[in-house]
Amino acid sequence: MKVFFTGVPLQGPGMLKRYVYEPVGNDKLLMEEGTSFPVLTAVNGYAEPGESFRVIAVCPDSEDGRRNLGLLRAVQYAYRVKRNTSISCILYGQVDRSAGSDPNGWKARVYDETALLQLDEIVRILAERKVPDPKAVIDSILGL
Repeated sequence: MKVFFTGVPLQGPGMLKRYVYEPVGNDKLLMEEGTSFPVLTAVNGYAEPGESFRVIAVCPDSEDGRRNLGLLRAVQYAYRVKRNTSISCILYGQVDRSAGSDPNGWKARVYDETALLQLDEIVRILAERKVPDPKAVIDSILGL
């Protein structure tokens, strides 16, 4: 079963809008329908039809939020200790409001940030193994 984790910022009354998020770096995140929650682009792209999945939302300043934040922090370590566990995608949802105060002019994007987790794991392994020239190893990996 797939599990999707998300951080959900609290919105003021009337501020929760639906957007069609433009995917950056991962076409699987393309979802033609508008949504208020960018995690749904990952659900749409990674959950198979009929497949069971869960969405765990982290909301700020609540008991549930603090508990879920602990779960969210544990995600990147879970695949190290659990068999048949992987992280398929880490995404960041953004609403660019620089065009002005009219929400109709705002642009919404989702960015695939999975490479950052992968690089963090590479750096951790290189440090654990005390590799003498980690930069050379990283440059070699990035050149693949």
